[in-house]
Amino acid sequence: MKNHQAYYKVELREIDALRDSEGNWIWNESYVLADDIIFCEAALTPRTILKSLRDWGYLSPASKGRVRVVDEGELIEIQEKSTGRPILALLLCERY
Repeated sequence: MKNHQAYYKVELREIDALRDSEGNWIWNESYVLADDIIFCEAALTPRTILKSLRDWGYLSPASKGRVRVVDEGELIEIQEKSTGRPILALLLCERY
């Protein structure tokens, strides 16, 4: 029996977020940076996601230790660790 790996077509978005009156971050706008990214489901780990985003130039090397990955299922946010402000998002669009 073959072990079938699932893959996702992913849309990468840059997030412009604002704080609401209660101090929570809300998306004001988002901009598509790439819509042709393919990730193996097994590679959707915080370490692999952040390494890939750095390798592709969407995160700087200086972001190491300063950002975190928050997995919300169909949406994965990259947030500033110190403030929780979302800066990037991966939207899982299609599963293969």
